[in-house]
Amino acid sequence: MHYNRIQPRGWTSLSHWGEAIAIGTDGFIEMKDLKMTCEVDGQRQTIVSGLSNVGAGRYLIDPWYGGDNQGAITITKTPEGYLKIPVKQGHISHWWSSKRPRIINGRNCRVESTIKASPGVYFSIGGDWWIDQSSGWAGDMVNNVYMGRSSWFDYNGGWQEVVFQ
Repeated sequence: MHYNRIQPRGWTSLSHWGEAIAIGTDGFIEMKDLKMTCEVDGQRQTIVSGLSNVGAGRYLIDPWYGGDNQGAITITKTPEGYLKIPVKQGHISHWWSSKRPRIINGRNCRVESTIKASPGVYFSIGGDWWIDQSSGWAGDMVNNVYMGRSSWFDYNGGWQEVVFQ
């Protein structure tokens, strides 16, 4: 679902992100790849490609994102080089671009990832526009504007192509 397709005037950055919750048991997601593209001045461009520069945090699920009180989360790599992110019951595992790219005149962005989840884990991906590359979160819709997100996906026994567009 897209809510803000066009980069706000004067804003210069964006971020992909994902979130996962676990129902019934702790679990994980594995991410095989990641790509973010946007139209810039009428041309589709790759803004992010690959699994480097991904940060993560754990938040309370009730209330949703628990007042933005972030707990530590460790992303590991599988032997194949995929990212593995733990998902704990009662919490949201949230991951994002740890280095936000600079972009001007962006619109109609798309985030694609190949993700595998353990049973009981639900996940989605999306994006935000950011006022610049280094500002921190300062409350809802202050330094970042919600771009939108994909549908929620759940365990299917294998890899899934997940797209936000």
